[in-house]
Amino acid sequence: MIRHTAAKDPELHVCKHCNMSAKHMDSLFDHILRKHPDCSEAISRKIYECEHCAFKITKRSKFIRHMAKHNNRKPCECINCDASFKTKLYLDDHILKKHPEFAESVSYKVHECIHCEYRTIHARDLDRHMMHHTGTTKFTCEKCHALFTSKQWFHNHILQKHPELIASVSSKIHDCTHCAYKTTNARSLATHLMKHTGVKLSCTNCDALFTTQLGLDNHILQKHLKFTASIFSKTHECKQCEFKTPYLPQLSKHMIKHTRVKLTCTKCDASFTTKQRLDNHILQKHPELTGSVSRKIHECTYCKYKTTFESELAGHILKHTGTKLTCTKCDRSFTDKRSLDNHILQKHPESTASLSRKIHECTHCEYKTMYAYYLNRHIMKHTGAKFKCTRCDASFTSTRSLDDHIIQKHPEFIDSVSRKIHECKYCEYKTTQNYRFKNHSRKHIVALE
Repeated sequence: MIRHTAAKDPELHVCKHCNMSAKHMDSLFDHILRKHPDCSEAISRKIYECEHCAFKITKRSKFIRHMAKHNNRKPCECINCDASFKTKLYLDDHILKKHPEFAESVSYKVHECIHCEYRTIHARDLDRHMMHHTGTTKFTCEKCHALFTSKQWFHNHILQKHPELIASVSSKIHDCTHCAYKTTNARSLATHLMKHTGVKLSCTNCDALFTTQLGLDNHILQKHLKFTASIFSKTHECKQCEFKTPYLPQLSKHMIKHTRVKLTCTKCDASFTTKQRLDNHILQKHPELTGSVSRKIHECTYCKYKTTFESELAGHILKHTGTKLTCTKCDRSFTDKRSLDNHILQKHPESTASLSRKIHECTHCEYKTMYAYYLNRHIMKHTGAKFKCTRCDASFTSTRSLDDHIIQKHPEFIDSVSRKIHECKYCEYKTTQNYRFKNHSRKHIVALE
C-alpha cells in the first residue's frame, strides 16, 4: 500500500527493505543507517561516523550536535559572565533570563508574555508560563514537567515524547495504518494520513485545496469570514485590530505592525521588521558577516546567490532553468507563484477564490494585491503619505524611489539600501530599478556599435 502511495506522490521516499516511508531523503538515509546498517553502502551521501560510539548520520549539523555530547564542548560563551552553552539558542535564552539589559544582542526570535516581563526563546516555555496567569494548568508530565490544559493533549504528549509510558494512556489512541505514528486526536491522524495518501482538504466555499486543517482554517479566516464558525483550530486574535489567524507565529509577525519594533543592521542604517529579513540583508549587502546569520541559508547550485527565503531561491533558480508558471486562463507566464496569483487577482478576479495566498485589500477602494508593499504604495494615493530622506528634505511616494535617491545623491550611505542594486559595467551608474538599468545599458551598446 505504501509503495503504491509513494508512486502517486513523488515527494514520498520509500525504504526498499521495509514499509517505512519519509518525505525527505535525509530521513530515509538515517532510517537505513539505524534499521538496516548492512545496506548502508547504497546511501549516496557522505556518512558521518562517531569515533566514540556506533552513531552514524548523513546530516553534518546533527553529527556536530551529537559529538558535543562526548567531548562536553560548549563553544557558545556568555561575554557577560562565565557561563557557556552548547548552542546559540541556549546562550540567547540565558542572556534573556540573566542579562536582560543585553537583550538586543539576542539573534533568535524572542517570545514575550503579555501579562508580565517574562521572555524566552522557546515558544513552548512561553505557553507553559502563560498557564500561570490563566490558571488553566491541569495536567503535568512527571517525566519532563510539561504542562497541559486537557487530558487528551497530555496523553498525546506521552505518545509522542515518552512512548515507553504508553500503558498509562487512558484516552483512545488512533494508529496510522502506514507507519508507527500514534495520536489521541482523530483530526491529527487525518492530517497525518494525507502525507501517505496525498488526499487534500477541500474548502466548501470555493475550490481551494489544503494538506492540513490548519491551512484550511487559515484560508477560511482570510477569504470567507462569514463561515469562521466552521473552523476547528484555535484562533489567535489581535487585540488592536480585527486580524485573526490559527497560526501563533503569524500573530506575532502581525503584532510588529502595531509595535513598530525594528531590527537594525549593525553595519549600516537599514532596519527590518523580522530577523529573517535582516539576515537576508546581511547575505546580500554584507556577505563578510555571513557568520552572524542564524537563519537557514538557501544556496543556488548554479551561482553564488544566497538567501534566507526558500521561495526567493525557487524564483531565482527559474532564471537559470528558464522554467515558468503559466496562467490557465490566458497565455501569460511568470517566474514565481506570487506573481501568477497577483496576475489572476488583477486580470481574472472571477478565479480569485482558488488563491491560497493572503490578499491585501485597500480600505478606501476596491484595489486588491498579493503584495503588502504594493498595497502600501497604493494607499499613499488616498492618504498622501510620503517616504522622507533622513539625509535631506526630499520625500518620495515609494521606498524604491527613495533608494534611488540615496544612490544618486548620498552614495556614502548606499549600504542602507535594502533592494538589489544594478550596477553598470561601463560607468558608475547605479539603480534599484531594472527597467531603468536596461534603458541605460542600451546607450552604451549603441555607442559601442
